[in-house]
Amino acid sequence: MALAEQLQRWSEQPQNLERYRFQIFHQPGDFLRFVDREQHQIDCLILQDTPDLATVFDRLQEHATMLPAVVLFDESTDFCALYLNATRYLAIDSLSQLDGAIDEAMSKFLAIAAEPPTAESPVAAIAVTSSLLLQQRRLADKLKQRLGDWGLYYKRNPRTFFKQLDRDERQVLLQQLKNEYSEIVLQYFTESHGLNERIDLFVNQAFFADVPVDAIVQLHMELMDEFSKQLKLEGRSEEILLDYRLTLIDTLAHLCEMYRRSHPQS
Repeated sequence: MALAEQLQRWSEQPQNLERYRFQIFHQPGDFLRFVDREQHQIDCLILQDTPDLATVFDRLQEHATMLPAVVLFDESTDFCALYLNATRYLAIDSLSQLDGAIDEAMSKFLAIAAEPPTAESPVAAIAVTSSLLLQQRRLADKLKQRLGDWGLYYKRNPRTFFKQLDRDERQVLLQQLKNEYSEIVLQYFTESHGLNERIDLFVNQAFFADVPVDAIVQLHMELMDEFSKQLKLEGRSEEILLDYRLTLIDTLAHLCEMYRRSHPQS
């Protein structure tokens, strides 16, 4: 019996119907596009260990996608690609234990400290760490569990602080933050369901890089200036831009909350 069919039958068992919701993919490309789009709604990945899996894991890490994962493997093969150290490996012959493996993968994922897999550059490390923290918080909230000591998750690496980056790395980070902040501004007064996640991710990156608040304010002013020029070209009023002061205030409030949580409680 094909693994996909086994998983489908497993998910249809009475004890699993209400607890799990599965989406099955047969092609890596379809799976990766789905994860890129829905990663903030995914609790755990279930993957088959094949020669393609290493490429899939590389793509997930390139996109700073951090999620709990269970890898199903055939004991007659020796692929076992690596992802996070929270990944749980389960023999296909032991599929009846999948529910326990999922719980273990999520528990291990929540316990990962702010030390993500190695990244090629400080800027990439900031993005990976931010994604990891965001997914941990989302998953913990969804499971209605405590993350434990917040201080553990806010141990930042001084080597990736803004002031320690060279000029080119600073420009790369600031441009990345500007692009993300631009998306926040464009969605701020809409009913976008992903706005809070965007703000959280932006704030996480600024926090882990210890970006000065005045740099965030400067970024906001530069973006408003660009929008102002565009509105003038279109013959439209610039008054609407005043409303986006709320965006800056909201973002800085989130950042201040991050700093508050990062200090040990007295």
